[in-house]
Amino acid sequence: MDLSDRTIPPLRADVQLEQSGEGRLPFAVVDRTLGQKLKLDQQGAMLASALDRPWRAGELLGALNQAGLRMEPDLLVRFIRFLDAHYLLDSPRAQRQIDAITASDEALENADARPIRFLPETSHNCVACGASCGGHDIGPIAQGQVDAINAAVPDARFLERKTGDESTSGHYCAMKDDACTFLRDDKLCGIHAALGVSKKPTDCRVFPLAFTATPDAVIVGVRMECKQYIASKRNGGALAERHAELTELLAGVDEVNEVPPLVRLDEATTLPYKEYVTLEDALLETARHAPDVVWSGLLALNGAGRELIEQARDAERNLQVFPAPPPGPPNVPAAKVIEAIQLGCSMAAKMNAAANNAGRAARLERVGRAAERLKTTPLALPELSDDDKELLLDHLQQSLFLKEPLNGPHLRFGLAVLNLSVLLAVAGLEESERLNDTLADALKSLRAGPVLGRLNELDAAVAAWFHDELEHWVPH
Repeated sequence: MDLSDRTIPPLRADVQLEQSGEGRLPFAVVDRTLGQKLKLDQQGAMLASALDRPWRAGELLGALNQAGLRMEPDLLVRFIRFLDAHYLLDSPRAQRQIDAITASDEALENADARPIRFLPETSHNCVACGASCGGHDIGPIAQGQVDAINAAVPDARFLERKTGDESTSGHYCAMKDDACTFLRDDKLCGIHAALGVSKKPTDCRVFPLAFTATPDAVIVGVRMECKQYIASKRNGGALAERHAELTELLAGVDEVNEVPPLVRLDEATTLPYKEYVTLEDALLETARHAPDVVWSGLLALNGAGRELIEQARDAERNLQVFPAPPPGPPNVPAAKVIEAIQLGCSMAAKMNAAANNAGRAARLERVGRAAERLKTTPLALPELSDDDKELLLDHLQQSLFLKEPLNGPHLRFGLAVLNLSVLLAVAGLEESERLNDTLADALKSLRAGPVLGRLNELDAAVAAWFHDELEHWVPH
């Protein structure tokens, strides 16, 4: 890399260099504004201390050499990239980060005033099918709730778990035949019948509604794991008409998905949330106007995602002191993604079978078989009803609006995981009469620890799946 025309900014004025102790990394650069502390060796500390003003790269190398620190140009580039990546240099890129964090902090101070937002015409009302009262853990439940339920519900059963993590340790509803023991034969909840809806565990009251906190609003939508999604949508009133109820529910939720002020798009690219919303709106529009919600729709959505992320990456590179080359294609073939899903489903199914969760194990096995079918090219598209098409379109829109892809390492990875669920559902239809059910099974299975863990190991390959290789796996 030609360094002659590169100007390196100084460290930010509010960043301090401190001696932090003994050992291989006895120094630290402390950034209290952004809440970070990075350890440095002696060579790194000498270089950081020299960044007291803007430098031409060649001049800085000469000054370091005179000070007794001989540094090769490629090592200088790597170290400056390290400082730049953590927003420690006095640059427009760092200022953008600080502005985003400051705006987020101000919003958090007024969190109660953040408005609740919905996708237009989103509606839901539980039809009491009982399908969601099993196949997953219900808890942890607060001790006060457990005491009240034990006093009012005959034969109430809870299991106490100590996981080593305070957020997941506590009491859980006991399960029987893969269903909650409080689920009655008429598919209604025994806790609800005895104490009313307000005394049910928070998870049960909220599901399938989902809350996502963003820097400027609280997003409310419907999780597509609801097996009676279409029926519940037809049965329900608009979420916008249930503002008081949703506000009360939100107050009882201990944790919600938090979208950070800077959103990760891929391994190296972030975007301030306000700018990200523009990208999200474009993806939502693409999903809404796709001529075919399955094949051409997925191709259009992910093509738009690739283009928008690449534009953001180019803008980010323009702000970097020494832009890194864009990542190349992954070395892992697409078939490895399928194998990861199969292996993860197999591991999770065995774990659940050993825990007597037979229904959950069977669902994981079905998804594993659906993954095997994806190896056939092209995948035959079954006849889809109008309800099926509406379900898939809502799935894509709700997942994007709720920032579900951001539950993955980054947006590009998340888009692929999001749409893998659609392909797995379509591939699994021959074992089910309802796309709604197979989509719910695929979503739950992809979120199972061993499955998501395997996909995370192939992060780059999963991210490339739809953007770069989907056309080879589905009919045109």
